[in-house]
Amino acid sequence: MLSGDIIPVFALLGQPHTFKCNLSASDSGIQWYDNVYNTEAEKAALIFGGNQKVNQAHPITQRLSVDNNGSLTISNLMPQEAGEYFCQSTVGEVTQVQRFELSLRG
Repeated sequence: MLSGDIIPVFALLGQPHTFKCNLSASDSGIQWYDNVYNTEAEKAALIFGGNQKVNQAHPITQRLSVDNNGSLTISNLMPQEAGEYFCQSTVGEVTQVQRFELSLRG
């Protein structure tokens, strides 16, 4: 999959949704970001880093989880969480990105 491709994703408000990252994990693992809770100083907000922990500074930390396969789950989706999410993995000098555009219904 090309890093520029965006995978459209549809989910229901108030329900959980799991994003499955299909990238090869690097030594530092898979990182997850969003363009939903970013600030003016950041292009994307870090959700989950290579340290295998959810970023405790993220606004919805308590509703985020990442499993051993690198899949990101957001529980109890809220209207403001529609937008772009992406996973990233860097192996050597090559960075791979898989992008998702979340649309919410209901």
